[in-house]
Amino acid sequence: MGELDALFPTAEETSGLVPARVLHNAPGRFRPITDAIARTLESAGETLDVVNPYVTDRGMIQRIEAAARRGVRVRLFVPANANNWACAAAQRFHHAPLLAAGVQILEHPTMLHAKAFVRDGEELLVGTCNLEAWSLRRFFEIDLRLRSRAVAAQFDDRFSRPAAEVSTPGRVLEGAKERARGAFFAAISPLL
Repeated sequence: MGELDALFPTAEETSGLVPARVLHNAPGRFRPITDAIARTLESAGETLDVVNPYVTDRGMIQRIEAAARRGVRVRLFVPANANNWACAAAQRFHHAPLLAAGVQILEHPTMLHAKAFVRDGEELLVGTCNLEAWSLRRFFEIDLRLRSRAVAAQFDDRFSRPAAEVSTPGRVLEGAKERARGAFFAAISPLL
C-alpha cells in the first residue's frame, strides 16, 4: 500500500461506490465550481468546514458568516503565515466580523494550501479553487464534489481534528496601521 493509498477509503469503508462529480471553472461565465461553493456554504444546516489558503472574496465570506449566524458550526482553516502577504492582510481584515458571527477561525502553523469544503458531514468539495477572485472567476480550476458520510468522517479524522489540534485561534487586525493595510488590501482583493 502506497503512502497516498491511506488517504482514500476502501470499498468496505464506503459500502461500495461514492457518488462523485468533477467540476471545472473556465475563465468567463462557465464557473460551476464557484456556483457549487456558494451552494455548499448557503445550504449548510449543521456543520461546515472550510479549508482554504486565500479567503478574500466578499461574497463567499458573507456566505460563511451567514452560515454561522443561522447556527451552523463553522470552522475556517487558514494558514497562520500565508505565502501571499497581500491576500493574508485582506483575509485578516474579515476576521473580526467572522469571529463575531461565531466562525471558529483556525490558523494552521504551516502554509496550509489545501482547498476543501465539508458540509453537514456528508458532502465534500475538494480541488484547486481558492476563495479569491482569480480562482473563482478568472482561472481554470478543477474540483471534485462527493457525497459520502464515510469520506467526510475520514476527512475529519485525518485532517480536521489533527489540524485543529496544532492550529491557533484566528486573530483580528490590531493597531491602526495593520487595520488600514488590511482594509486597503481587502478593497483591492479582486485584483490580488
